[in-house]
Amino acid sequence: MPTTIGVNAISDVWFRTFLDTVDPAQTAIELAFLERQLPLRDFARVLDLCCGRGRHALPLSDRGYAVTGVDREAALIAQARAAGTTATFLQMDVREIRDLRQTWDAALIMWASFGYFTAKENRAQLETIRKCLRPGGRLILDVYNYDFFLERQGERQMTRNGVLVTQRFHIRDDRLEVELRYGGHDVIDRFSWQIFRPEELCTFVSEAGFEPIALCAEFDEQKPPHSEVPRMQLVMALGHG
Repeated sequence: MPTTIGVNAISDVWFRTFLDTVDPAQTAIELAFLERQLPLRDFARVLDLCCGRGRHALPLSDRGYAVTGVDREAALIAQARAAGTTATFLQMDVREIRDLRQTWDAALIMWASFGYFTAKENRAQLETIRKCLRPGGRLILDVYNYDFFLERQGERQMTRNGVLVTQRFHIRDDRLEVELRYGGHDVIDRFSWQIFRPEELCTFVSEAGFEPIALCAEFDEQKPPHSEVPRMQLVMALGHG
C-alpha cells in the first residue's frame, strides 16, 4: 500500500526526482532575472522564502547580496548551511518571519512556493512580507499560471531522473490540486495551491499593498504570461508612502 504524504508535505522521492535534477542552465537564467530586477546597489538585503537548499540564496550570496533564507524543512536548511556561505539560513514557517524583527530590501518566493495556504492566509502572508520590507522594497513571485493547468487537467506521465512519474492535475475553484505517483516507489505526493490568472494575481497582490511593476514568463521581461508556459513571474514594489 503506497504511503501518502500529507498535502504539501514533500517526500524524499520528490526531492530526489525534481529538486536534484534542476538544470544549472535554468538556475542561471533565474539568477540573471533576479539580478536585473534587484540591482545589488539598491537591493542588497534579500529574504528568500521557501529557500530549500539555497539554489538561489547561495549564488546570490556569492555575488554580494546579504541573503536570509527561510524554509520549514530542517534537513534542507542544514544542507544549505553546510555549503559554506555568508548567507543566513533559518528553519521556520514562512508565515512567522515578522518574529525576526528585521527589514529587507527585497523578498523572493520562487519555484511555485506561494499559494499553499487558504486565500485569506495567502493574503496575510503577503501583508507580513510587506511589513518586513523597507519603503521602496520589492517582492518577486514565481507562481503557476491558471491558464496552463486549465488545459491540462487529468492524468499524464513523464520520466524525470529515470523515474516514471504519473501526474494528476485538477482545478477546483481557485485551487490547483496535484497528485504524483512514482514508478518503483511506494509513495504518493499531494499538493494544493491557490492559483491565479495573470490579471487575478496582479489584483491579489495590489489588495495586499503592493504595486505590480513587471509581469512575464520564462524569466524574460519581454515575454508575457501565456497558457503554454506553466509559471509566471511578478515583480512588485512597495511604495514610499
